[in-house]
Amino acid sequence: MRAGRLAQAAAIVLALGGATGPSSATDLEVLGGVSIASLTGTAVNGGTSRSGVSVGPQARWPLAPRWSFTTGLAYVERGMVAGDATYLGPAGAGTVKETIELAYAEVPLLFAWSTPRTPGTCVRLFAGPMVAVKLNEWLHQTGVQEVKLRRSDFQDADLLACMGARIEVPWPPRYVFAEGRVDAGLVNELRPTASEGSARTTDLRVMLGCGWPGWR
Repeated sequence: MRAGRLAQAAAIVLALGGATGPSSATDLEVLGGVSIASLTGTAVNGGTSRSGVSVGPQARWPLAPRWSFTTGLAYVERGMVAGDATYLGPAGAGTVKETIELAYAEVPLLFAWSTPRTPGTCVRLFAGPMVAVKLNEWLHQTGVQEVKLRRSDFQDADLLACMGARIEVPWPPRYVFAEGRVDAGLVNELRPTASEGSARTTDLRVMLGCGWPGWR
């Protein structure tokens, strides 16, 4: 099932890439960094953010002077530290800390505007929607006992809005960049059978990457 979901996400990327036209020069990039995610909504009581990883390739096509379109396929870890729960079982009585661990295959659909390169450095501002397909969902308990329980409380797919900025520095024949982005969930991520309340992701990411310009 996980392989099928990855294949679906990859098919979206290929379809979008082909739609830009074969004559467009393409920048290929790979980037990775830290994801700091949390959940908000009527079904979420307290809790703190969870740190994870975000990594994957992406490609950028020019649309007009200073404008471009970016898509790709990323592995992203989200969720939150839900808090403490009472435990009574073979391991004894006490409390356990519960962490909701979510992993997604994510396809960004981002439009960017860039400043002129002076002398070779530029700043890009970008925004757009992102489609995410759930790969894994675990409830991780630590404390009196440590166990990971597979759950299915969250929907198999999610839709988010993204906005951010990056700075690019030339490193011939490549370029390197640092970027920050904020993602916000647009739909209720919980299944109706799991809760009558709602939960949406808020995610801050800080990433570094390297790009290869001018591929076709």
